[in-house]
Amino acid sequence: MPTMLRKIVTEPLTHFLVLAIVIVMIAKEEAQPETQNILVSEGRIEQLRNDFARRNERQPTMEELEISIESFALNQVYLHQARKLGLDQNDKVVERRLRQKMEYLLDEMATLSTPTEEQLSLFYQQNIERYQNKAQVTFAQVYISDDRPEAEFTQLLATQKTRIEQGEAPQGDPILLPSDYQDAPIDFIGKEFGLYFADQLKQLPIDTWSGPVTSSYGQHFVKIQQRQPQTAIPLSQIKRKVTLDWQYQQAQVFKKAYEQTMLQQYEIEVQWPEARGDGS
Repeated sequence: MPTMLRKIVTEPLTHFLVLAIVIVMIAKEEAQPETQNILVSEGRIEQLRNDFARRNERQPTMEELEISIESFALNQVYLHQARKLGLDQNDKVVERRLRQKMEYLLDEMATLSTPTEEQLSLFYQQNIERYQNKAQVTFAQVYISDDRPEAEFTQLLATQKTRIEQGEAPQGDPILLPSDYQDAPIDFIGKEFGLYFADQLKQLPIDTWSGPVTSSYGQHFVKIQQRQPQTAIPLSQIKRKVTLDWQYQQAQVFKKAYEQTMLQQYEIEVQWPEARGDGS
């Protein structure tokens, strides 16, 4: 290709002119006596009004509503022209958005159903592990740092045990942790101090100093004041949540069934690449 011709072909202005010519050709083809209609229904106007109110926390004025209607209509014109140009073909963003819309419609259809009391109760029982009040513990802790000579560390632990035997509270080292925890979930304690420490809190006696108990920080003397075991939350207290969970599960079942039904209406042809010599 000659240099001058190559330069013309690669110029952005050339691309723009080509696109403009295509648009003009389409416009001429569509320049028929019958004008294409874009309907802005009462329902659409109400949706535009609600969208404006949600964004601006007030109702639109008539002028603002007319601007919203014009913007919607113009958007439809652009979409129509883009489809005429085939710009929606083989576009991953468009394809993904269309699939998302289909999945959204399926979810909406599935959530229209409401479970009976029997269905809801059965679902709750089958998934009871989801609806639990977590085990909690109330305790005090005194930290003993092990960052000291072994003999000194051993002596310090012995001194604190003696204090406990004499009915006194142990004394420890400063640490950026609360000395008292009120109704702390066991899983939170596991993240804060380590799983071994949290497991020990389930077994220590109540209302007495115990230890030392090893944590990710060092050693602790611990006094358990109260333990609350994990218990199921009554269905009556979380009926709304269980209903939403049931509807979500139904949506997944509905979606899967729909996909299988749709797949049966298509012949899926897979053209695998020819096998290479290495077997791949």
